[in-house]
Amino acid sequence: MKSLPVVAAIVCVVLTAGAWAQGFGGRFDARQLGMGGLSVAIDNGASQWSANPGGIALPGSYEWAHRQQPAPPIKWNGALLGAVGSDARENTFEGFTYTGFSTSGRWGLGAGWGQGTDEGSGFGLGAGCRLGRDFGVGFDWQECDPDYGDQSNVINFGVLYQQPKQQPLRIGLIARDVFNGRDDSGVFDLGFAYPVDKRLILGLDVLDLGNKFDAMVNFGMQWTVNTKEDWKLRAGLLDDGRAHRLTAGAGYVDPKGRWFADFGYANTEPSATWEGSVGYHFGSK
Repeated sequence: MKSLPVVAAIVCVVLTAGAWAQGFGGRFDARQLGMGGLSVAIDNGASQWSANPGGIALPGSYEWAHRQQPAPPIKWNGALLGAVGSDARENTFEGFTYTGFSTSGRWGLGAGWGQGTDEGSGFGLGAGCRLGRDFGVGFDWQECDPDYGDQSNVINFGVLYQQPKQQPLRIGLIARDVFNGRDDSGVFDLGFAYPVDKRLILGLDVLDLGNKFDAMVNFGMQWTVNTKEDWKLRAGLLDDGRAHRLTAGAGYVDPKGRWFADFGYANTEPSATWEGSVGYHFGSK
């Protein structure tokens, strides 16, 4: 089965959660790993700018915002997250990411940096805005500097629709590498996230929708264990281009909604993939 260009993918996975499509992993947020690599439509919090920049300015992109009815009377809200882990080839990686949004101005920004053993490093920026109440659009720019191969710059565009409900269905679409910075132009990812109720979220991502290289499908779910909404359990199926791999994970948010921690695991080959992330929410709970 074909895969996207490997050299660029190896390093760019530290920047883009959509890099699950390359069979490596979104290395900013362990929550995504636990949910089968979902990223296109789920709420991605601190890594939203790289997962789908179309959701940057939508409050539903941040779990802490789900608790805010109505939205808090502040001008800025955001989160910072750090992650470490190891992939299927036993390469270790670490990275930091931040995403924030203006609750009054309907716009947001994000940025991140990461590096991996024998992979190189990368840096990226993202921006997005809200159109009306239900739509968000945005873009992210990534500069990837691999240990092997040439430096590349990639720009992705994202769109996200969120139903005007307390528990909204979310539909996301991403156009990858729109200016063909690494020969990935023409790749589109489609995602769905559906909250069955207040405690269960189901999601589905179809990566490379047009089958330019090889379409892959990821599935995941999240279950809120208790009514305090502080413990989460996750599971999913991650398509690595050869087979679907089982994933599992867990997350915790402190009672004040400030600190949060997540762990994700995938039964990849030849070695398992794992990731841990810790973050802090700035703004009102």
